[in-house]
Amino acid sequence: MERLLNMKHSMRFVIFIMLMCYVAASSGMVYAAEPWHVGIVVGTEGFAAKGFDNGEYMRAGLLFDPFPPKGIQPAWFLGALVPVNPLDFSGLMLNIGIELRYMARTAHSSFFVREWKYAPAVSAEMLIDPAGGREVGFVVSAQLVRFWFGESYVSFLGTELVLDSKGLVSGWGASLIRLTAFVH
Repeated sequence: MERLLNMKHSMRFVIFIMLMCYVAASSGMVYAAEPWHVGIVVGTEGFAAKGFDNGEYMRAGLLFDPFPPKGIQPAWFLGALVPVNPLDFSGLMLNIGIELRYMARTAHSSFFVREWKYAPAVSAEMLIDPAGGREVGFVVSAQLVRFWFGESYVSFLGTELVLDSKGLVSGWGASLIRLTAFVH
């Protein structure tokens, strides 16, 4: 029962941080005339892999996306994965990687309140343990349920493959939700 209560508080904390970052990043940018290049990324993830503690992780970082949202384009990101259930900064891992996204040409106005485009992405990232106690690894992920809303990406239920430093599979992960809100 105590573990369940801790999980509730951790998830509330993660959701609160995600919403605050999203609101802070997008509140003044709705009417900006120029394209966005830097986005704030937040999300919740879990892993069943060597080198990862059991529990939820919060992803936080920056995405550098210098290209207009059309066709197939790369973007670069850096950030951190922090264990949040229980909150443990000693389990923090830094990440740096590249994302390859596809932007659908057709904008849709049904289903969501705002106009949107389907924008799936695949990415590869290197994980770094700043404390030096764990082996460096890699994560290859696919965000197939991902949408572009003009100033933000929202993705649900991403899948991740965790590789060790030799490129061998050491586990898997899942991304429940990932938000990227661009700042100007």
